[in-house]
Amino acid sequence: MDLPKVRTAKQEEKQKVLETATLAFCTDPSSRWLFRHAGDFLKNSPTFFDMYACSESIKKGNTYVTEDLEGISIWLAPNSSTDEKAIENWIEQNLDHELQDDMTKLFEETDKYHPKDIPIWYLAILGVDPYHQRKGLGSVLLKHVTRMLDDEKKVGYLESSNPQNISLYLRHGFEVMGEIQVGSSPVITPMIRNPH
Repeated sequence: MDLPKVRTAKQEEKQKVLETATLAFCTDPSSRWLFRHAGDFLKNSPTFFDMYACSESIKKGNTYVTEDLEGISIWLAPNSSTDEKAIENWIEQNLDHELQDDMTKLFEETDKYHPKDIPIWYLAILGVDPYHQRKGLGSVLLKHVTRMLDDEKKVGYLESSNPQNISLYLRHGFEVMGEIQVGSSPVITPMIRNPH
């Protein structure tokens, strides 16, 4: 089977990118910790993914997709900015009250690992539609950007929200920096990749 090519997502494909991300994260431990009920997850995840990274990434041309959007990778370039105040307000309005403190503390802990002294490319979201998983699409999407990072001598960074994905990231040169767990949250694993 030939693996699909990877291309830059177009602005008008943002809704489809968010749909694929939502499907890909339907069993993700962190996403389902935030939205335990299916209806809440389906309603809130696209908006959260968009605010968290997709809107900025797709605008700057740093969202990459397989040909038919079976898989997506949403990267934030160095010096990208997201509206943290809008995200905080959204969390207050949409998350169960008992999760809000844990989520705020989780953001604070992940921020401690996020490199600040060097420019980094941040992999905010990598996901494959479950129907198309186990076909190597995650690897294809990762290779597309890690080649560029190597060519340009840039550092990559991510926070894995699913322990099952850590081996994929290790195969692509990322290294575990530690583990984060706050209150009732699942474990988050920050990982860094120096250029090869």
